[in-house]
Amino acid sequence: MPPSYTSTVSPSRLRTLSISENKLLPSMISMPHVVQLDHIDTVHLSFHDWPIGLNLPALRHVTLTNNLIALKTFASFPSGIRSIQILFQPRMPNFVSTNWSVLRSLSALSMLNSLHIVFDDINTGLDELSCQIIAETVPMLAHFGIYFRSQSRIPISDDDYQDVEFDPTEFGFNANDLANLIIEDEDVDSSLLESLSNMYRTSIKEIHRRILCLSFHTKPLIVVEEEGYGLTVWS
Repeated sequence: MPPSYTSTVSPSRLRTLSISENKLLPSMISMPHVVQLDHIDTVHLSFHDWPIGLNLPALRHVTLTNNLIALKTFASFPSGIRSIQILFQPRMPNFVSTNWSVLRSLSALSMLNSLHIVFDDINTGLDELSCQIIAETVPMLAHFGIYFRSQSRIPISDDDYQDVEFDPTEFGFNANDLANLIIEDEDVDSSLLESLSNMYRTSIKEIHRRILCLSFHTKPLIVVEEEGYGLTVWS
């Protein structure tokens, strides 16, 4: 008789799943040697709703990118979720940052203890109602953070600059014209950045003020970033 051979497939070690297709599961989910759904503890869900039929009993951490509305379907989330991070990126699809009432759905996630909200390069702040709803979420958590981030504020190192010879006359400018254009452009950029910075600070101050008006089981530790663009709470 010919010898028989037995192949053994090792169980998947994958623990993180990234999903960006609306209501469609990644094809690899149908391959148990690649993904074992009961081993997935982290999901990055971008731009779309929680996929229908996705059951992840070991899920503990969720990141939602431009997907605040997904919290409306919290009943589809596994009850064991410990932390949620919400990212807003206006340059990416499905950017909406106004329907904060969905945060009230989080009270149904009994194991949830951490929520982080990060805004990347948005051109507006938060209104008073949004600040109030966000603040009211804090007492149900052990750890909360909200941060405004802007790539335009990141300093550029000297190594990022390269010397380039430029003759303004080739483009119909004289030296004075070019200098004036540069100054005007810098003034506009500076004014815009200052306006955005003020909106970010105002939003953080308002959330901070409203948190201080709420009741906690124990006195929370609240840390506001030095520049005023972020706030972290431990309670």
